[in-house]
Amino acid sequence: MLSVSIAIVVIAAPGLVIGLAAGLRGWVLAGMAPLLSYAAGGLTGPWAAAAGLSFTPLTYAVSTVVFAAIAFGVRRWTVRHRRPAPDPGLWARRGHLAVLAGLLFATATGTAAALLGLGRIGALPQGFDAVYHGNAVRYIAATGDGSLFGTGHVNWYGDAAPVFYPNAYHLLAAVTYRLGGVSIPETL
Repeated sequence: MLSVSIAIVVIAAPGLVIGLAAGLRGWVLAGMAPLLSYAAGGLTGPWAAAAGLSFTPLTYAVSTVVFAAIAFGVRRWTVRHRRPAPDPGLWARRGHLAVLAGLLFATATGTAAALLGLGRIGALPQGFDAVYHGNAVRYIAATGDGSLFGTGHVNWYGDAAPVFYPNAYHLLAAVTYRLGGVSIPETL
């Protein structure tokens, strides 16, 4: 349960900070937070590697502050010192409760499907590409290599060209793994 809590913080908190700095509020902020977190992590990994830095929880935290400062600056520059008109209350309380109920239902359904598909949470499924994802997370956590071709090392065959694989998921999972101290299957 600790790893799930850490994963939620790693996936939501940076995006919340960046979104708040950009002026997002309410359900828009809640919906955009994970996307902003993945964007920050997905950009930071390759940029850190290009600068010769390891991708670590500290790198991710510092980049969150930088992205939040950029978002705040862009917001401040575009608002032009004029106070926006207050938003009218678009939704009644039942609208908010309906969104919350839908979110809870989707979470329960997704969790049940994942647990049913895994069989048990302590084992890495051996089918399809779960092994690759587990190795990619472990590779980033162990080496700090967040580059665009870094995870290609886990499937490198001889003299073949480096393999590109989008790694934002693996970068945030590596942060979760390093902070949580649990196994790779539990992290995934």
